[in-house]
Amino acid sequence: MCSRSIRPDKSLFFLQDLVLQPSRGVDISQIQFQTILNNIPDQAWLKDTSGRYLAVNNTYAAACGLSEDKILGHTAADIWPPEVAAQYMRTDQRVLSSGRQWLFEEQRMRRVGKMATFETIKAPVRNYDGVIIGTTGISRDVTRYKAIQTQLVKQRERSNKLWVHLQSVQDGERARISRELHDDLSQNLSALRLGLDWLETSLPSDPSVLSDKIQRLREITDSTMQQMRRIALELRPAVLIDYGLRAAIQHVIVTTVECGSHTVDIQLEFDVDESAFNQDTKFAFFRVFQEALTNVRRHADAKAVLVRIFETRKYLFLEIQDNGRGMNVTEAAELRSGLGILGMEERARLLGGQLRLFSKVGEGTGLTLRVPKRCSPKRTI
Repeated sequence: MCSRSIRPDKSLFFLQDLVLQPSRGVDISQIQFQTILNNIPDQAWLKDTSGRYLAVNNTYAAACGLSEDKILGHTAADIWPPEVAAQYMRTDQRVLSSGRQWLFEEQRMRRVGKMATFETIKAPVRNYDGVIIGTTGISRDVTRYKAIQTQLVKQRERSNKLWVHLQSVQDGERARISRELHDDLSQNLSALRLGLDWLETSLPSDPSVLSDKIQRLREITDSTMQQMRRIALELRPAVLIDYGLRAAIQHVIVTTVECGSHTVDIQLEFDVDESAFNQDTKFAFFRVFQEALTNVRRHADAKAVLVRIFETRKYLFLEIQDNGRGMNVTEAAELRSGLGILGMEERARLLGGQLRLFSKVGEGTGLTLRVPKRCSPKRTI
């Protein structure tokens, strides 16, 4: 429970005026007062200095599960469980001893048996001479708002982690491309330049030597073109744009199988009409598949991978299951950034979808992406 001293609430003093200071010209009957009290949507009550209830509204009676006549004249100890009653009496005493209004955050069980959080304002009630003769309070169930607040905090933390992860990935990709351009392409171009200089200055009389030199330069040129094509494909998946999702995924599978350090049997079941995909969904499916397959190749030590893409009436699905080493739930949570899972989850979220990861040590890992059909990315501010 937390509390703090706050400025007096005008509505509470108005209530005090209505009930306790008729000499100021306010003429109100008990029925009228109870009507006002019952129209307060939150739980509201009045107590004397001994903690006995003098008035409660319908909302408070409903929370207690008792009729008004079984509450009035009794204390919290007669109505609430011991731990709740003790909490209420402590806060009442704080208000009485300080003579100030306070805001408390309290935890208690609802009648349905679920724990709830309440924000409660309590204030002293004074008579015309300023003497404290009781307390008054209003309590509001803020469980739902607290849950939303917690979700927002978690979402902000998740967004911050994702931003850091994306920055790290971007920096890593820039460094890798820069290294490849410098180490591979630059060397090939330098070799071509040296070869051309040699031809210009040292043209051999033996045709076979000249033929061998030209063949070597041709091989360097072909290798350079292949490297350029590969880098361009990684930056912009032309196969996906020109030939569709199935062709792009098959291309990645073939490349993975050919270039992998160990044999992996990758099976693709593509049971969906590609017209069901818009450009954003198609791109998201491709990137999630690409990232997941990279994880399988680097971390899973799997011998077989099953990739399924299918549709239902409302959703498009991507399922990837491997028979690798798997991992426990704690390990998966700690490695979310390293495995690119945050990025995959964010792609799913922006399309109104969901990404789920299943894994167990020794039994492989499964991933499911579900996205509504014909969805557009959600714009974030």
